Amino acid sequence: MALWGVTHRGMATHNIRGNEGEQRMGNMDHINSGDETAIIPVIDMAATKEDTWEDTARPRLPRTGFGGYQPAAVDAAIGDYERRLGQAKSQANSAWAQHDLVVAQQRELIEENKRLATHNEQLRDQLEQARHDAANSIEALAKQQQGFVNDCRARGERLVQEAQQQCDQLTARAQQEADKTVAAAHTQADQMVASAQQTAKELTERGQAAVQEGERQAARIVEDANRQAEQQARQAQGEADRIVKDATAHAQQVQAECDRMVAQAREQAAHAKGVYTEYMEKLRALADKLNSVV
Repeated sequence: MALWGVTHRGMATHNIRGNEGEQRMGNMDHINSGDETAIIPVIDMAATKEDTWEDTARPRLPRTGFGGYQPAAVDAAIGDYERRLGQAKSQANSAWAQHDLVVAQQRELIEENKRLATHNEQLRDQLEQARHDAANSIEALAKQQQGFVNDCRARGERLVQEAQQQCDQLTARAQQEADKTVAAAHTQADQMVASAQQTAKELTERGQAAVQEGERQAARIVEDANRQAEQQARQAQGEADRIVKDATAHAQQVQAECDRMVAQAREQAAHAKGVYTEYMEKLRALADKLNSVV
């Protein structure tokens, strides 16, 4: 007859379970999953007075008159042993069923823990990649913005320089034309004065009035020449001022466009930084939540 041994502390020492002949020893089962080992305690079974060794000792059976035992007493003792054995087997099977259920749940928890650890590591990698990508994007945007500002400044300076050169060329050309006109007027006046003087000499007899008329005519010609030269100089100066004004206005428009584009680039950089900050906060919150679950 197979016996079931149970200590007072409720720890299974060895067992023959039903008719399977499966023997388990010790008070703990070890489950090894990967690099983690889970220790599953055996379910304690309540120690009762009926399951102690001293109650399973050989009973004192009444003897018959010729030295043997009474059959009824023997049958009663055997029946009592079989009843206790059935109860012990039932308790053992229930305990092992609970034990197997706990072991299965522990295995599932270990697998879930491994899955969560893997997922957490993936999230950490994604977080690092997001940090790296965001840092590179902000740096590239800053370089692009600085390059654009430098290009705008260079374009503005180049336009102002070209306008100034064109203005200087027009001013110099106008001054040359004015000088030529004044010189031609003086030459013509000198020629006319000389001619008038010559005519005056020739026409001395005709009277001083003719000489004065010639001088007045020469003075009028010189005055007209000076007036024409001054008018051409003023026109040249006005044209030069207009060109400078147009160039300055164009440069101001270019500078305003540059400022607008720089402001837009800064707004885009601020928006990208805000998106990056929001994304980082969400990732940190998700990582904290996963860490708290683990």
